[in-house]
Amino acid sequence: MFYGRMKLNIFLHYILQFLTRSIEEEKRIIRTFILQRGISKNIRILDFGCGEGIFSATFGDANKIKYIGIDRDFNSIKFARELNRSAIFFVNDENICFKIKNFDFILLNNVLHHMTHNEIEILLSEIKRVLKENGVLIVTELAPRDQQKGIFFKIITFFEKKINRINYCCDDFFAGFLKRGFNKIHYSKSGNFVKYILTI
Repeated sequence: MFYGRMKLNIFLHYILQFLTRSIEEEKRIIRTFILQRGISKNIRILDFGCGEGIFSATFGDANKIKYIGIDRDFNSIKFARELNRSAIFFVNDENICFKIKNFDFILLNNVLHHMTHNEIEILLSEIKRVLKENGVLIVTELAPRDQQKGIFFKIITFFEKKINRINYCCDDFFAGFLKRGFNKIHYSKSGNFVKYILTI
């Protein structure tokens, strides 16, 4: 039952992305931003909720970047390790403890709406612990439901909400970031998704 629901959830996730935006375009935007802003010789990126590691190949030819992906689904991480053997991937329950102020960039790509409010609070505390001073958090999330367009998108998000049994709203997430001491440096909306770029 659990694995059937997980597979359906993954399927719905990719349908959402297919209907509303190009993954390749998103990868290009993130890569350009990181390479332009990353001035150190060795840039460390943590992709939290990396799934199958689709963003790992984005930095494959940038030898000054070290990419680390983490996800709680073992099968996704197994696939990611096959997809990109040069990147580093961890399952979330492997008792990973990263060093304080260890990452220049942290990616959260459509992750938060899969989490409970308590899990998000724990995650934000951990992000503040491991993100370097002046480090950057890049968050992509679903737009508020009243701003979503397209009947197919609304149907998919309705069923995904039922499966996850979680209410989500990007405005609530953003308010949580500000309460935790993050500062907004960029906001954009593309289709049915919003992107926040924040720093400490």
